[in-house]
Amino acid sequence: MNMKLYSIVLILSLTVLIIEARESHLKKTLSCSNDYESQIDCTWSEPREGNAFVKMHLFHKLGDLNLIKMICNSQKIDSEIHWHCRRNDTYFHAAQTNMFIFKPDEKLEIQLNVDLFKNIQLPPPEKLNVTATEECDFLLEWKAGGET
Repeated sequence: MNMKLYSIVLILSLTVLIIEARESHLKKTLSCSNDYESQIDCTWSEPREGNAFVKMHLFHKLGDLNLIKMICNSQKIDSEIHWHCRRNDTYFHAAQTNMFIFKPDEKLEIQLNVDLFKNIQLPPPEKLNVTATEECDFLLEWKAGGET
């Protein structure tokens, strides 16, 4: 039982580390610019293996306004996917705060199915008593282990 619990904790920890490492890679490769007239352009890359499991999308947020999904095109080069994203916009000024956010295309969940009959071990019986009956059978009696 303890080994199974350690395995579950290890799997959950590794999953979190993989997601964090992937987000870190995406942030490191993200580069955005604008022409101060009509558009914002961003480029970023990700490993092909990561994209096979979870597809990420780039969103733009300007100040307190809603998130807007950027239109992106991809190109596969070696073991990476290079993305070029564009958003048309005509509102630019020096003091504006632009935020770029990566979001997966689906909700990330972890599910574990555990068969309780295979993973629960009962304590051994206590106060075991064997009695011979008049019919030449045996009556086996015990108290469940762990009871007080």
